[in-house]
Amino acid sequence: TNVEKIDLGAGNGKNELLNLTLDDVLSIGKKDGSGNINLDILGGTDDKVSFAKDNGWQKSESPITEKNGKIFDVYTNSGDPTVQVKVEEKISDGITS
Repeated sequence: TNVEKIDLGAGNGKNELLNLTLDDVLSIGKKDGSGNINLDILGGTDDKVSFAKDNGWQKSESPITEKNGKIFDVYTNSGDPTVQVKVEEKISDGITS
């Protein structure tokens, strides 16, 4: 619990987070002072993140660039508008088909 960031690129090789659900993120994420849960997932081109289909996940149309120059795809969930997951753009990501 209280996780703000997951770094898939910390080890060598391919790392995957598959079929993330809203409950997964709620159980591991850390609430900020406003009650929002923001989870950043860092990694490289060999890594993969997928979100569970039909679980309310939506990917924003355009990525965002952080102050440190990293670019992220942003996912929100219709089941809880306080949740935001940012996936580093280098990572293969999407909603499970």
